[in-house]
Amino acid sequence: MNARLLILLLILLLTACQNNEDREYIHWSEAGENVTMRLRDGGVDYKVENGEIYIPKEQLKRATYCCT
Repeated sequence: MNARLLILLLILLLTACQNNEDREYIHWSEAGENVTMRLRDGGVDYKVENGEIYIPKEQLKRATYCCT
């Protein structure tokens, strides 16, 4: 019984700590110091590729709020 509970807790812990590498990123804007600083200050994850900024789709509202 204790082993089952321990295994269940371990599985829950591992799934809760999963990295979100499979998130869908959408184009936000061209890269610029002002934009990246506002996203960083707003707590929005972003990545820059070829001079363009991409943000996770689930953080679109947060990015809109902090950058407008």
